[in-house]
Amino acid sequence: MAALVSFYGEKPIDMPDSSERLYIEQLPLSEASEFEVGYPEPDVVYVRHPVSRTRLIPLASYHSQILVEKTNDAIAKLTALGASKIDLSYSGKISDQAKADVEILFGVLSFGGNKSDS
Repeated sequence: MAALVSFYGEKPIDMPDSSERLYIEQLPLSEASEFEVGYPEPDVVYVRHPVSRTRLIPLASYHSQILVEKTNDAIAKLTALGASKIDLSYSGKISDQAKADVEILFGVLSFGGNKSDS
């Protein structure tokens, strides 16, 4: 089962000869209903979710989406354990877009730079 999936309308896209290292499973748009994908678009590459193999996330937003989900899971677990305040730190390697996505969703949290900065 391929980790990368794309849907096509009329016919699959011919892959270049070097595609042996990168495999994208191409499926007809009519099979999109078998996946949790929202509004599938032809010729967009999706990544299978690491937990739910039927859930597809557009490749362009995959990392930020997974970061938000992991952050949400961590917050839920920490609050279930009794945390009343959570300080979220991230390394300098995280993209500005991912930082913005997390800060918008979890703006009530205290955000910092590298842990060594605290």
